[in-house]
Amino acid sequence: MESWRSERLGGMCSVLVAWLLLVGVDASRTKCAAGQYAKPRQYDQKLECTTCIGGFYCQGGITPIKACPKGKYSHGDRTSCKSCLQDRFQPHPGKSSCQLCPSGKFAVGLGAIDCRGCSPGRFHSHKSITECTFCPVGKYQALSDQASCHLCKSGQFSDTLRIKCKDCPLGKYLFQQMKCIVCPAGKYGALLQTFIADLVTRNGCHKCAAGRFQSEPQTTSCLACLSVQVSSKDRTKCVDCIVGKYARGSTECQPCAAGKYQDSSKQSYCKTCPIGKFSKGTTQDSCSVCPPGKYSESGKSVCPSCPRGMYQSQLESGKGCLDCISGTYQNVLASTSCTSCQQGQFSKVGKSLRCSSCKAGQYSTAKRNACQDCPKGKFSENSITDDCIQCEAGHFSASFASSTCAPCVKGKFQPQIGQASCHQCAASSGESKRS
Repeated sequence: MESWRSERLGGMCSVLVAWLLLVGVDASRTKCAAGQYAKPRQYDQKLECTTCIGGFYCQGGITPIKACPKGKYSHGDRTSCKSCLQDRFQPHPGKSSCQLCPSGKFAVGLGAIDCRGCSPGRFHSHKSITECTFCPVGKYQALSDQASCHLCKSGQFSDTLRIKCKDCPLGKYLFQQMKCIVCPAGKYGALLQTFIADLVTRNGCHKCAAGRFQSEPQTTSCLACLSVQVSSKDRTKCVDCIVGKYARGSTECQPCAAGKYQDSSKQSYCKTCPIGKFSKGTTQDSCSVCPPGKYSESGKSVCPSCPRGMYQSQLESGKGCLDCISGTYQNVLASTSCTSCQQGQFSKVGKSLRCSSCKAGQYSTAKRNACQDCPKGKFSENSITDDCIQCEAGHFSASFASSTCAPCVKGKFQPQIGQASCHQCAASSGESKRS
């Protein structure tokens, strides 16, 4: 339609000029203003000025109407043609507007007569931009004349030309969707589909699990440490557990607990402190000896004091605390010995806290488990004595455990000491004598 219109107007102008020449009309007498052109009237063929048609331009005077060339247009003010803007083009003459470039194409400069497309790996999306944009990292475009790029699949990266995506091989990881980098020592590359899941942690390479290591880069697995070793923090090697620690499940060296110790490296267990020894803290390479007056059972972290009535006089004793035997006592904690009962006292059973005093009529020597009764002819008035006193002459004690001696009654006498009875006086002597 536009082509037909241009041809028709062009023909009209030619006919008009030829007619003027034939009839001898002086065209110079009909001068039109800018934006108009001279046109013969149908009823009398006289020239009159008419507004210029869109897609054409009229310079006024006697200048004939002219069509705008390719890449230009006229609309409104038709005294001249205007060039198409950067984002538009016009491939035909005599047009009143310019066309927008289709998606994926762009016009170069002002007055463009065609649009250009982008090659594979590039795209064009903004009308004001007069060049193609390279697909960003992690995207690609295999076709030409496109307005966007496609995102690479998980675990893939775009090639240098951004035409296609590639997979990372095993033992490498994807770095910022740009390229594959070798997994360093202490890490390993898993299957492709796991790379993106791990991208936020350890950059896509898996860190060797506890108890495993890898000393080489670009590997797909880790090696197991020995049962008496653990892996280093960076998982590049296995290390021996030092003294005072042990390997538990090859995860990390654990300190020996209180009451235990380990005096060798590369061990998977801790030893128990024996009886008479202890370890108060952790990570101990030996056990301490319990001091005298204290004891410890196997595997203890402290040495308790011997309780009252017991003692321990030796270092590192494996017998624990000993009972104070009968005739002795102890009433304080952590004793290294027992105290003997004094004369006139006794302790009947072991583990005694104190000694008991003998009763009047009894006696005891030191370290006795019981008091003895005074024999006949003797006595004791109080408990603090280690022997009984003999009855004086003229006195006697006829029973055991006497606290006093009785004087001989009238008609009897006793000239000796320590006697259990008195003698009867003779009948001829008259009155009995007491001494």
